[in-house]
Formats: sequence, C-alpha cells, structure tokens
Amino acid sequence: CLRPTRVFVLITITIAALGLFVQIDVMTQGGPVDATSTLVYHAVRMGYHQQQIGYGSALSLVFFVLVLMVALVQRFLTRDRD
Repeated sequence: CLRPTRVFVLITITIAALGLFVQIDVMTQGGPVDATSTLVYHAVRMGYHQQQIGYGSALSLVFFVLVLMVALVQRFLTRDRD
C-alpha cells in the first residue's frame, strides 16, 4: 500500500538533489575552479550575473529534460509488475 508514496518520495528527493542552488550559492559561490558548481547554479549565474539569458535558458531546458528522463527511468524501474 505504501509503494506509490515511496515512488513519489524517491522521485521528489532525486529532483531536489539535482536542483541544488542555495547551498552552493551561500557557501562556496561555485567553489574553487567551479568544483562545487551544478547545472542549476551555472544556469542562474549565466542568466542573471553575466546577462546571457539565452544560454541560461538553454541550460534550464537541458536540466528539465535530464530531470524528466531520470524521473521516467525511476518510474519505470519502480512500477508495479502484475
């Protein structure tokens, strides 16, 4: 009975882990030589700080497709087998 809830929590946690921004921005600003930079942090930095809106939007679209693929794979692997 808890299987749908477990799948939802697994997908939600994965999406949250991929979307780290605030912790990186506050603690390291991308770290030494971009060691702690993520795709989301890079997209925001390009879009807002360096005013490259198109590049930041393209990175956001790539991130969306990546998260969608990961969620679909997780959903496929955790489906009910009747």
